[in-house]
Amino acid sequence: MNIIIIDDHQIFAQGVAELIKRSHLDVNNIFMAFSGKEGLAYFNNQHAIDVVITDLNLPHFSGIQVIEYVRQNYPKTKVVVLTQYYSKALTQKLNDLSVDGYLTKNLSHQEIISALWNISSNKKFISQEVKSVFDEYDFSFSSEDTIIDGFIKKHSLSPREVEIMKLLVTNMTNQEIGDQVNISMETVRTHRKNIYRKIGVNNVLDLFKFLRMNDLI
Repeated sequence: MNIIIIDDHQIFAQGVAELIKRSHLDVNNIFMAFSGKEGLAYFNNQHAIDVVITDLNLPHFSGIQVIEYVRQNYPKTKVVVLTQYYSKALTQKLNDLSVDGYLTKNLSHQEIISALWNISSNKKFISQEVKSVFDEYDFSFSSEDTIIDGFIKKHSLSPREVEIMKLLVTNMTNQEIGDQVNISMETVRTHRKNIYRKIGVNNVLDLFKFLRMNDLI
């Protein structure tokens, strides 16, 4: 089995590769790419890829574009999404693209390997964390009045950061948010980091849980 890991965080990709190498999976080669364009180059160079493990927020072609290309041109290749992003809309999109696995980066090492075992046996795998969140909650602000002035002042959020935060909890990618509010993906990324820092969370799921706990969504 030949696997390619596509993630713009090199250390994370290398860690997943080492984890797979130490497992008992029947793996011949593990390739790594750090952008969507670089990942697709492996296919264009006639490498026989059996499993793609991809993040969604990638430079030079998004993860969704990578998946669409693979599905159209290499329908037998297994596609696994390994990301920090999750929402009902995104889950539906990935389901429409017939991905074989939808995993969060909060999964334990053993769960990742178990997922790959399932996928290699033609079974689909969706992280329980994703299922539980989206079965219970709706990722949308209930009204414009739910983000109260006190919350904004307490966390020193700018109007732009509040706007970005509302889009973050719908689990849009940086590129999608940038396109919607007419700013660059890098600017969105900076706003995202600042929002996480000010509120004291590490990812979009933690942000959602924080807002939910404070009755803001």
